[in-house]
Amino acid sequence: MDTDSDLVDTARGHLEAIRHLYSRFAQKRPVMVLDLPSGRLSAYPYREFKTDLSSRSRNLLEEQYTEAIESRSMVVFVRDNYRRRLISFKFPLDDQAPNRGAASARGHGAVRRKRAALRGGRGG
Repeated sequence: MDTDSDLVDTARGHLEAIRHLYSRFAQKRPVMVLDLPSGRLSAYPYREFKTDLSSRSRNLLEEQYTEAIESRSMVVFVRDNYRRRLISFKFPLDDQAPNRGAASARGHGAVRRKRAALRGGRGG
């Protein structure tokens, strides 16, 4: 779980940039992806992103995405290609609820080569 905590902390360090990119595509409610160690940030359309996940990860994303919409949050994935880890969690869209941090991280297992091969950001 320490690995997940480290990845959440890393995402918190990029939160301003994540929110800024999200705001550019907010009407489409994208899924945000932070790639490590490069720090590359991408916004993906929900449906397109979901189709590239394992069945287990799709189910986790569906639940988390629904919760995010209801709670005015965004789903953020952190993909650590070096450690081959993929986790997701929710972050509030703004700072209006400063005591609400990221929800508990959900591990999606090892990063598959197909996911790691995606390039560039695409607007939701």
